[in-house]
Amino acid sequence: MAPNVDESIWLIPTAGARRGSSWSTQKNRTSKLDHVLIVRHYLDNSGNRPAKQRINPEDLRENIEIAKWVESSKWGTLCEDMFDYLAETDEHFLCKLILSYSNMDEVDLAHAAYALANSSNSEKIIHTLLSLLNHEQPIVREGAIHGLANKQLSKFARYRLSHALTEEDNPILVEEIQSLLDQ
Repeated sequence: MAPNVDESIWLIPTAGARRGSSWSTQKNRTSKLDHVLIVRHYLDNSGNRPAKQRINPEDLRENIEIAKWVESSKWGTLCEDMFDYLAETDEHFLCKLILSYSNMDEVDLAHAAYALANSSNSEKIIHTLLSLLNHEQPIVREGAIHGLANKQLSKFARYRLSHALTEEDNPILVEEIQSLLDQ
């Protein structure tokens, strides 16, 4: 039985906050902190305690800026057309979107990686696609492999692919990685 997950996120200042003051009154003070504490509450059948993770506030700000850009775009939400447009006009922003935007699910990540297939051979793009080879969902790894198909791969990229080949358990993806390495 799948756990019932309530993934509410609470921003808790880790220093410099006064007791009893609201988040809005602490906002300016908190923005100067090195880190904020993100608490995700997982209410599951096993009674696990909430998972806690520290993040850099700059990453949080970047995520908010990306969300505002997505909402104000002509699409209003993540979609294949947006990814294709960004791959043609601003491939580095698409890389930033892939690497830092937490609202992307596995299907969005796969589509974004597919969109990068016809983009340039820049190191940033190849690095972004290589980072997706570690994703837990096969559809994302497949998108990354497809995105790398037309690229001129460096020795490091080939090393990463050979390492991914040894860890891959999906036979279709093993074949695709092997064909990339044989090029």
